[in-house]
Amino acid sequence: MIYNEELIISSDDDAPIMSSVTIGETIQGELALCLEDHYNGDDDYFKIDEDDLNKVVFVIDPYELPAMAKRMGIPTSEVRNHLIEKFSDGGYISRRDYIQEVFQDILNYILDNGGKYRPLER
Repeated sequence: MIYNEELIISSDDDAPIMSSVTIGETIQGELALCLEDHYNGDDDYFKIDEDDLNKVVFVIDPYELPAMAKRMGIPTSEVRNHLIEKFSDGGYISRRDYIQEVFQDILNYILDNGGKYRPLER
């Protein structure tokens, strides 16, 4: 389960399927990055199986954050806010495929700055 989630970017919430990228933390204190599709299922014309929706969560262990923050040139406590500010679209509505690209860009940025992530065990 992810706590204290904050939105980084999302697609149009009026569309039948909406995608979003959020950042939060696990109960173990890991930073969690989530790509999730949401079905706005009021439309009988556009029915989908809930199993077709994506939810991908990667976590960064707390011991990874100091080295990552140092490479980013920020305090460890600011990694989360830094990622939000760097990758937020300022509230503009984006396409679903663009949301997926941003998620991948964030993961690449983490790797480029010496961080490591792993899928969240469910």
